[in-house]
Amino acid sequence: MIYTVMVVEDQINNMRLIEQILEDICPDIQLIKAFSGFEAILDAEKKNCNLVLMDISLPDMNGIQITEKLKEYPNFTNVPFIAVTAHALVEDELNFQTFFDDYISKPIDEDKLVEVINKWVVINE
Repeated sequence: MIYTVMVVEDQINNMRLIEQILEDICPDIQLIKAFSGFEAILDAEKKNCNLVLMDISLPDMNGIQITEKLKEYPNFTNVPFIAVTAHALVEDELNFQTFFDDYISKPIDEDKLVEVINKWVVINE
């Protein structure tokens, strides 16, 4: 099975790191890259995916706003959303639990990212 993951991340180094980790998990993975909320919403209108990795601090809108908009699309209602963020305070964690299925903090730990991804979609069988 081919899995499609949307990554919404404005920092190119983080995008490359996530892309490499995902390719290591499954070489056949399809990646939808969005560097802004606007790009993510445009992609959501045209594409389906199995998982969304969402940065919180983006240039045009925050990850929570984007997540709320994406969940309005029928093809995204049952997709797990994972926050990927440098915001890791206790009050942030409570906020993430409201809008996201899970989260990981930055700097990105490869093992933790793989663990969280496999918790929501098993792509490395």
